[in-house]
Amino acid sequence: MTKYHVKVAICCFFTFMIFDLFAQKKDLYVGASSAKILPIKKAKVFLAGTKENRVSTGVNDPIYAKAVYLTDGNTSMALLSLDCIGLLYPEVVKIRERVAQMMKVTDLNPNNIVVTSTHTHHAPDVVGLWGENKMKSGVDTNYLKKMIEVSANQIVAAWKKKKKANIKHGRTTHGDGWVANISIENELDKEVSIIQFLDLKNRSIATMTNFACHTTVLNGDATLISSDYAGGLYKTLDKKYKGVNIFLQGAIGGWVQPVNVEPTYENAMKVGNKLGEVVINILGQGPIEEENTITFKHNKFTFNVENEMFKLASKMKLVNRHVDDLVESEISYFTIGTASFITHPGESSPVYSTQSKKLMTLQGPKFVIGLGNDALGYILKPAFFNTDHGIEHSKYLTSMSIHYRAAPIMMQQIQKLISSEK
Repeated sequence: MTKYHVKVAICCFFTFMIFDLFAQKKDLYVGASSAKILPIKKAKVFLAGTKENRVSTGVNDPIYAKAVYLTDGNTSMALLSLDCIGLLYPEVVKIRERVAQMMKVTDLNPNNIVVTSTHTHHAPDVVGLWGENKMKSGVDTNYLKKMIEVSANQIVAAWKKKKKANIKHGRTTHGDGWVANISIENELDKEVSIIQFLDLKNRSIATMTNFACHTTVLNGDATLISSDYAGGLYKTLDKKYKGVNIFLQGAIGGWVQPVNVEPTYENAMKVGNKLGEVVINILGQGPIEEENTITFKHNKFTFNVENEMFKLASKMKLVNRHVDDLVESEISYFTIGTASFITHPGESSPVYSTQSKKLMTLQGPKFVIGLGNDALGYILKPAFFNTDHGIEHSKYLTSMSIHYRAAPIMMQQIQKLISSEK
């Protein structure tokens, strides 16, 4: 063999080695942690949602802060789900700041923390709109501080528990006969998107289920703390899997509700149980995902505010947030393997879930996380603000919306965020 051929052989050898290194599957590490976020016993607790001065009389089932930490060696992130009506952006920032005090930025960039809420109407008021009357906040500041601390601790605990993991996922549809859009008939996103993280012994670390329906099987007469049907989902998945089981609320604005279900605690658990059975069935069929890469992007922006009630609530300190003609919010877009995730900063009309999913081009399941990083009320189709359309419940829904153009502004930001990676 000539010197030339030797050089060629050496070059080819190292070239193949480099390609082989790039082709190797990345190691994914995942950890999860969960803790109850119940108020102190005997404390006077105003429950959020439905009406003012609804005071808790006890606990039906626990409410939780549940966290998942993920890293592929290059990108790290965390997702936190809270059983509450919806956490406002300033409180999300406080959770991130607390985590930053306990973790190095090299282990987790605080901006890569996503916080979402299940939107149960049977947890303590963390916004301020459901106090003794319309002039008094319903927030117990000590409870809110405790929830922020517990939440931050769960993210740190999830990081400490991380282990090498594989991904399993799936999707199906669900909700026939009991989920309805009571404002615009048949405008729904009935997709159930599921992602599960397994350790190398095939044991669940965490399972996340994304589905769009108000967690309001229970009505305003119920006064026991509860995660509503999310609690039934937790119980069913807890029996099957040992990991942390998380419910991710979807696009429920304009007005996606449970129907044809008697509002009892037993029925709330049954509804969640059936959703859990759907999840177990789909995961039983799914293969292990080959792709483990994580990407994460976020964008801070401002919404215009025309709703004077939001501004007044801010001025009166009913809501601990500065709201003027503009209000700051944030959207996160991330991918885990071939699964895609986008946050909506409030209760968005289902049409915007459909539009968001069309923008996400990966082949895996697509997750639209409602009340993600913020809880800015209803993000509605502009048609709701046109009285000539006669859309049912539009008077109430628009009264809880910051601006008739909130949805187009949100979608513009989502399109910009997703398209910038192409």
